Amino acid sequence: YWGTPAAYRGNATGTEPSFSKMTALSVAHGGAEASDEPLPDVMSGLIPEAALEKVSTELSDADPSKDIFIIYVDPLLESSALTAMAKNACGVRKTCKVLAWADQALMPRGLPIEPKDRASMAFSYIRQSAGAGKPKWNCALFPRETAAECL
Repeated sequence: YWGTPAAYRGNATGTEPSFSKMTALSVAHGGAEASDEPLPDVMSGLIPEAALEKVSTELSDADPSKDIFIIYVDPLLESSALTAMAKNACGVRKTCKVLAWADQALMPRGLPIEPKDRASMAFSYIRQSAGAGKPKWNCALFPRETAAECL
C-alpha cells in the first residue's frame, strides 16, 4: 500500500487524536498545564538487570562478566591507539564491545544505546566471536583512508 497512489488519497481531518496515556505529559491531550516535574522513567525495568551488569565505563575493568565498555576518548588520540586500547580492554573475551565518545556530555549513561547516541559516537570496536574485532571510526574526528572504516 505505501508508495502507491492510493496511499496519497486519504482525507486529512485537521485534528489529531487524543491519547489518554499522554494526558500527564501534554495539555494538548487533555492534561493539566505542563509542569517542571520530571517525567516518569518509562524505560526502567525494560532492560534486564543482568544486561546492565555487563556494562563498564572503565577500560581497566578486569571483571570477565563485563563485555560492553562505554567510554570517553580524547579526540586528539591517534586512531591506531583507539584500536589498541579496545583490543587490550577486550582481552580474551569472545564477545566484546567498546563504544567511545569524544564528548563526555554526549556519552550515554548505559543501555540501551539510542540512535542519537550512535550518531555522536567517536569510535566502536565490536568482537562477535573469539579473534579479530571490527573497529569503526567517526571519520569527521578520526579521518580514515576508506569510507568502509567509518561509522
